[in-house]
Amino acid sequence: MDSLRCSGFSLVDNFVPKDMVDRLYAQADAMFRDLRIDFGRAYSVQTGQRRSLQGLSYEELAATEKMIALADPLLHIPELLDVAFDERILKIAANFLGGVPPLYRVTVVRDFPHNRPLHSSNFHKDNDESDSLQIFVYLVDIDDSRGPLVYIPGSNRYDVRSRRPAERRRGRACLSAQRVGRPAHGTRQSGRDSRQRNSQGARLAPPRRFGK
Repeated sequence: MDSLRCSGFSLVDNFVPKDMVDRLYAQADAMFRDLRIDFGRAYSVQTGQRRSLQGLSYEELAATEKMIALADPLLHIPELLDVAFDERILKIAANFLGGVPPLYRVTVVRDFPHNRPLHSSNFHKDNDESDSLQIFVYLVDIDDSRGPLVYIPGSNRYDVRSRRPAERRRGRACLSAQRVGRPAHGTRQSGRDSRQRNSQGARLAPPRRFGK
């Protein structure tokens, strides 16, 4: 919890049993390849480049999209409920947010590899609620060369919309008083996220300080 409040992220290994991860991956992979996806949930649709993903093959999506998301994953993969409502996750969220929070969304997404950063591959700031918590459960092994989430430690403390902006800026909840650079961030305008180039994020915080 101290790491979460101070740095804005925390890593937990082996949180979900491997056999469950394997089952979830097998079901999700089959659904992705069968194109049982949300045809409106894609950056190309959000930015107006495409009206919908409908009519595209899996190979076409893999070649052109940053990510795709399953349609109604909780209905089609009921075992996801055991993860989404895991008591340990609920306790972490309630402790961090200071109350019993609503569950906003459970998504299962597939990120496709590309030879250049696309959309959310660049540094950005999500335009979610100011006090929120995102929990990522990877269904595949990742490392520095296979799609790690890159995060600038401490960038969580610069959201003026937060109910606790002074605490976040001073870092009172932190064990360390070390200050990091302000985050590379974008704000949502006209339904779009503005994304900063990786070089801009590197100027704000050296890569060696990124959390992966």
